Amino acid sequence: MNLKDENIYEILDDIFVSLNVSYKVLENNLIIIAPKSLIQQMKVSGTVTDAKTGEPIIGANVIIENTTIGTATDINGKFSIDVASSASTLVIS
Repeated sequence: MNLKDENIYEILDDIFVSLNVSYKVLENNLIIIAPKSLIQQMKVSGTVTDAKTGEPIIGANVIIENTTIGTATDINGKFSIDVASSASTLVIS
């Protein structure tokens, strides 16, 4: 950007509106407010197996605790799910 004699708030508006991000200036701090869809997610994958036989479990439910976000294991007991935080807990049933 090549800017001269521009109002800082107009510049910030131009930058953040195109990114679907809002902001606030609080004292001398710029606070950026991003929607959940922009928050970096991590992919967790694994295999669900029977504890006794070691055989893969087909169709096991894998859900992020306290959410309705989930998936099921495939024919090989494998799953993959996007989580918002490394502190997320997976519930398998």
